[in-house]
Order: sequence, then structure tokens, then C-alpha cells
Amino acid sequence: MRNSQGGKGPMAGLTSFILAVGRRAGLVLLALIFGFIAATAPAAEPSVTLSERAEVGFESLSTADGLANNSLMALAQDATGFIWIGTLGGLNRFDGYAVRSFHHDPHDPGSLPNGFVRALHPARDGGMWLGTHTAGVAYYDPRFDRFTTLGAGPDGLGHVQVYGLTDDGGDGVWVATVAGLDHVSRDLKVLERVRPGQDGFPTGYVFSVFR
Repeated sequence: MRNSQGGKGPMAGLTSFILAVGRRAGLVLLALIFGFIAATAPAAEPSVTLSERAEVGFESLSTADGLANNSLMALAQDATGFIWIGTLGGLNRFDGYAVRSFHHDPHDPGSLPNGFVRALHPARDGGMWLGTHTAGVAYYDPRFDRFTTLGAGPDGLGHVQVYGLTDDGGDGVWVATVAGLDHVSRDLKVLERVRPGQDGFPTGYVFSVFR
């Protein structure tokens, strides 16, 4: 079930929110699992199944609901509760009621840099990091509703194809690409590079990274 308009904000009233991606008939659909758990429930309880929870409902989102594309690549939740959805055809933000889409505009340098979004990671300051297929890494600043981008090059990433992201424990992010790892600051400056063959780092693409 979708949240009613009586909510007080993104995912209002949800104390448990789980996301799952399922494939059916060649399309990738977003399944939202809403778990309403009493706030006064004891902190240390035995593990319970979804069927044992109070109110559990399932809902699918697709292009009919506003998704940019039915093929999903990445999911993340930001500090305000918005769910971000990276697809093959654009970026989406779901507030529990409606879907907002972000697309690349070649005439707007502050738009989404590339529609193929492979990776998402929430930033500590409320923004969102994203990794793309052909444009490198980007940061979405909610204060200005704009994207800033770092591509490949001598002062940039080792490659534009980004597969994974994780924070560095501060405001920066580690970026996994087909050329290795890059440590990037909040203002999109490369702080450190790790390449195949360096200090025993193995040869091959880096598809994911965790801290």
C-alpha cells in the first residue's frame, strides 16, 4: 500500500523499510516492503519473519508510476528518507507518494551527467553520490538541486565507468572503476589512486567496494 497524503514527510510513519529488486518477464521491478513496527517495541527481540510483523504490504513501481526505466541498477536511501533509484535510463527519487525523475540535458551542465546510473551512495551532508556508465562520478546537492561531475583524465578518475561507491568515513567517497580505485573528496578532487599492480593490488575491474 502507498502512504496516504496525511503523512508528515518522506516515508512518514515507517519505522522499517526494506527494498528488494525482482525480475519478471524480462523487466526489473522495484518491490517496496513496508513494515510498520510499534516504536515502543523492545530493542532486543527474537528474529521475526515478515508475516509476523503487524502490517506488511507490497507494491511495485514501474515506468507507469514514473520510473525513468524498468531496469534498475542501484538503490539507496538518503538522510531525509528519500529512496533513490538508479536505472538504465535515468535517476529517480521516491518520497513514498510520487516518483521524481532526473535526466541528462546536454544544454544544462548541472543536470544528471549520464542516464545509466550504476551505483548510489548517500553522502553525510544529505546529498547523494552516484556512479555512471560513461560520465564518471557525480554528487547531487539538494540545496541547489544540481549535479557536479568528475570524469576521467589526468586530474580525474582512472575511467568513466563506475561500478561501486562507498564513503571514506568523512565527506569523501571511494570510487570503484574498471581501472582501479579512486579516493575522491567532497569537492570532487582526487585524493588518492590505487591501480592494478600497485602494492599487490590485483589486475581486473573493481565492481564493488565497502568500508
